[in-house]
Amino acid sequence: MINLRQFLVMEIWFKEMSRSTEFTTSKASITISSQLVNFVMRIWRLLSGSLHVLLEIFKATPTQAWLWHQRLSHLNFDYINLLSKKDIVIGLPKLKYVKDQLCSYYELSKAKRSSFKSKAVSSSKGRLNLLHIDLCGPMRVASINGKKYI
Repeated sequence: MINLRQFLVMEIWFKEMSRSTEFTTSKASITISSQLVNFVMRIWRLLSGSLHVLLEIFKATPTQAWLWHQRLSHLNFDYINLLSKKDIVIGLPKLKYVKDQLCSYYELSKAKRSSFKSKAVSSSKGRLNLLHIDLCGPMRVASINGKKYI
């Protein structure tokens, strides 16, 4: 997967090689067709030209907004707009991201969970007979009272 920074570096090499079919980096050598080079160059001219300024005015498409919502670990759309506006994330397009529906993961996280079913017969025989306690320890440093378990 190539990120935007790598794409910008590749774009410079694409300009230099124009019709070449081999692209070499320090990690790999990739053979590409001249048609792909021309396609990448046309896309890059569109993005770096006046069309890029026009795109900043319009809202992101719903699929693009949800794609960035997923890429940023289901981040709130207000924060995505803030990141886009302040140009904090490399490669995040400067668009207005609008939440048009609820995220399925958000719905799952807010769903009410079913509680444990109560037992018909009690496990304890009297008061304080059966206690469930969470212990943590032993600790390296004792508490003020000299205890090493919490």
